[in-house]
Amino acid sequence: RCNLKTLLVSARVEQCCAAVMEVNDSRPLSDVKMVPIKAAKGDELEDPDATSLAKPNVTGAGRAQVLQLYRYADRTDAVLLLVGTLCAVGQGIALPCTSILFGDSMVASAGNTTGKPYVELMRSVLMNLGMLSICIFVAGSIWQTCFMLAAERQASRVRADYFHKILTRDISWFDTNEPASLPTHMAIESQAIQDAIGAKMGQCIVSGSQFIAGIAIAFIKGWELTLLLCLTVPLIGAFGLYSGKQVAASQSQQQSWFGKAGAVAEEAFMAIRVVAAFGGEHRAADHFEVNLKQARRGGG
Repeated sequence: RCNLKTLLVSARVEQCCAAVMEVNDSRPLSDVKMVPIKAAKGDELEDPDATSLAKPNVTGAGRAQVLQLYRYADRTDAVLLLVGTLCAVGQGIALPCTSILFGDSMVASAGNTTGKPYVELMRSVLMNLGMLSICIFVAGSIWQTCFMLAAERQASRVRADYFHKILTRDISWFDTNEPASLPTHMAIESQAIQDAIGAKMGQCIVSGSQFIAGIAIAFIKGWELTLLLCLTVPLIGAFGLYSGKQVAASQSQQQSWFGKAGAVAEEAFMAIRVVAAFGGEHRAADHFEVNLKQARRGGG
């Protein structure tokens, strides 16, 4: 029983050989040399070996700095990011303040020795809590909108530049990067960049400002208990770092297997006549399903 991938490669090799012999049928095929197409002089492309663009094997890939993720931002994106950052910081600072209002409400309800109704004691606290909640909602809506718009605008430029860089690679680059998997990798990786510079970056700013504001408020209200609780911060940070590394490794493996599954689908669609002629529909579907199962398991 023949392997479907071998049949597809054989069919493409036969087509290439037929095309070469039609061009010059008097010249033996063994004399024909395959010369890689090089970039023109003065082209500003980077070295294909230095920059790994959408490689199916993502293990060992380089990590981009945070500021490099915003290299495609223009002035409009910069304004959106600035406004979103300010609103995210404001929301992060306002969240710990709710604990102060809750504490005031508990003190007011527990220390009611004047005989006043409970509603009158809680009226000012509830009004402050309501206004603070409105401010948190408005700030959260603004920073999410700004970061999402800026991320979408930059992601469109990333996809265009990604596609341009792929088209201008040397032929030898495609020997180590499967062409059929490149569209899937382009979609997955550009979406990952969009998520990173969008809502996730805003959430990181909110969490960071909330942590700093919470520590500051805690030291103001009771520095003894806060100093004791700070002993657990290194343990929480170490656990979070370990969890982050595991999630990043799992996502990298998932992208690799999704790319392989996309390559199987692309090859089957591009050579559907060959697949149908040899009855390889079920074999191609099984191969596609195997790669999807690996992706669902996190690439393990």
